[in-house]
Amino acid sequence: EQRAHSPPSIAELGAVANLSPSRLSHLFKQQTGASLRAAVNRVRLRAAKDCLDRAGSTLSQAAEAAGFSSPFSFSKWFQDNTGMRPGAYQRASQQRRL
Repeated sequence: EQRAHSPPSIAELGAVANLSPSRLSHLFKQQTGASLRAAVNRVRLRAAKDCLDRAGSTLSQAAEAAGFSSPFSFSKWFQDNTGMRPGAYQRASQQRRL
């Protein structure tokens, strides 16, 4: 979670655990029921939402928080993962705060 802006690769995580990337992925899915990639994406999405929930944050800041260098790529990824555009999510978040 601390590295959502620059998530480690599965190979990096495997090296830390002294496992091959495929073995780590297999064990992770066996233990959690979710893929390792999906877990990393959930962390990135949470970081993006946390940023968008803060008043005055920009799309670029949310993209950076989730590890994207391009706001356009981030917007597409965010919409694919949430069903809504980042701006719409941010507006809804602001309405909830009122």
